[in-house]
Amino acid sequence: MGKRGPKPGHGVAGPGRPPIDPESKIDSTMVEVVEKMAPIQCTQEEISAFIGISLKSFHNHKPLLHAYKKGIDRGKSSLRRIQWKQAEEGSTAMAIFLGKNYLKQSDKIIHSGDDDNPINNVMTIRYVDAEND
Repeated sequence: MGKRGPKPGHGVAGPGRPPIDPESKIDSTMVEVVEKMAPIQCTQEEISAFIGISLKSFHNHKPLLHAYKKGIDRGKSSLRRIQWKQAEEGSTAMAIFLGKNYLKQSDKIIHSGDDDNPINNVMTIRYVDAEND
């Protein structure tokens, strides 16, 4: 502030655009978009860019955050259901994946030997002459 007080249009907070209430820009259509994008694991950054709001506004709007959390969880459970179905239908790879992730199974191969007689690894390299084969 100068000797004469603040300039017209400049309050105590300083010059610039007045703050926009994040609630005023958000509508039910945006919440529906979040509910559709979150289950396919879109990030908050991607969704806020798509619906045309800042990430800060996204974070400040509780209904959007609630829809996002609900959608992320719904997408994960849907993916898990598909994986279980594949394992039940005989997918060996999916059964192994689920066993490793949920039953803590592993493919570890432990090589051991005693101190006096360690395991020896031998590698043989054979060169093939393509012209004489």
